[in-house]
Amino acid sequence: MKNNTVLISSRIRLARNFANMRFIPAMTEEEKENLKEKIHEKLKKNNPFSLDYINMESLDSVHAGALIEEHLISPDFNGNKKGEALLINHGEKISVMVNEEDHLRIQVLGNDGNLEELYSKAKALDEYFDGMMPFAFSEKLGYLTCCPTNLGTGLRASIMVHLPALTECGQIDNIAASFSNIGLTVRGIYGEGSQPSGCVYQISNSVSLGVSEKEIIKLLEKALSQLEASEKKLREKLVRRPGVEDRMFRRYGLLKEARMISSKEATEYLSDLRMGACEKIFDIPADKIDELSVKIQPYNIMLVEGEKADGAARDRKRAEILRNALSGN
Repeated sequence: MKNNTVLISSRIRLARNFANMRFIPAMTEEEKENLKEKIHEKLKKNNPFSLDYINMESLDSVHAGALIEEHLISPDFNGNKKGEALLINHGEKISVMVNEEDHLRIQVLGNDGNLEELYSKAKALDEYFDGMMPFAFSEKLGYLTCCPTNLGTGLRASIMVHLPALTECGQIDNIAASFSNIGLTVRGIYGEGSQPSGCVYQISNSVSLGVSEKEIIKLLEKALSQLEASEKKLREKLVRRPGVEDRMFRRYGLLKEARMISSKEATEYLSDLRMGACEKIFDIPADKIDELSVKIQPYNIMLVEGEKADGAARDRKRAEILRNALSGN
């Protein structure tokens, strides 16, 4: 069962390469095209996971950007790229990136924090693709991957967490340092190279060689438990401070009444709203705020308003979305 106080979402990702094929950096454009077409043909004959095939070369930047905002593809896996394809079941939050950093990046996302269940789904996908063509595997090194940090299990397990109290109290750097000592990495909302936004962080394992899938998942579960306890302790004190409580109510009022609001400002204000909701100050489900946080992102708005919508048009639409969503609260 998801603890909404801290956890937003969780993800299991598997990095895989096929045997007897060159890795992505050494592949020619023709080799990449051949691989994605071979996968496409096999998918036509047997598609037990109901995966839609998308040629990334034909996907425009708006739709690609929206998928990035939903964490279904990586920031580097954007539209108009030759040799890349996406296999996706949007409703089940399953995506497989073909020819990203590795031949396959298998991803399964969830909202309830059950990493074991997500891994079970990812493993089923893993076995399906291994049945197409065998994966590159070494008895000594495990699954062979383009980046050495993915050797071994090839598993990257991650949790997306909301830590406003720990952030405001200046504890994030200490947490990042202590997590680093046990094989975990603290990153921004879109993973490697990204910055935190709205006090949201991605926590993932940094090592996959020499540890089992079960050990990685247990490590993430333990980290989540520790974060929940630390955040709860600080948050109970923080939200009762007159200045903080007033700030939360002011921001809530602005979100309900604004006619224009930027993505950065809205994300920051929704962070306070989510903290207040989790502390029972506002009668709003945390899940609703999490959904809003995605809907108000630039590319998701352009899906509704059109790709030519400029910054001002997006700011107006964002404010409208927020007003409509919060009008009954």
